[in-house]
Amino acid sequence: MFLADPAKYEAKPDDNTRVGARAASASITVVGTSGCAGCEHGVHPLGAPDTLGLAVNSSDGNVYIVENAHRLYPALYEGRFDGHQLRVAGAVVKRQGKFVWLQPESLERLQ
Repeated sequence: MFLADPAKYEAKPDDNTRVGARAASASITVVGTSGCAGCEHGVHPLGAPDTLGLAVNSSDGNVYIVENAHRLYPALYEGRFDGHQLRVAGAVVKRQGKFVWLQPESLERLQ
């Protein structure tokens, strides 16, 4: 039956899936304290899972993981354990519970 009509069995996204896909690419700006994504939260950057990652712990309870921070912002990455106040802007790559992975457009230390 499948071979006769494969389109009939193809998964079709519903409206909620499409809304989620649009939201996943939205650009946001977040302020919070620096931290280690791997050490403090047990998560890693999607694009470099062998690194510990830079987390921005925001007051809204979410943890924002900055993709490629080790390469793009080496000084801030090295100082991630110091609890610096950071502002990150970027596109949301993935959301999972309180964790949000960002492809950064900018990252700056506020203190």
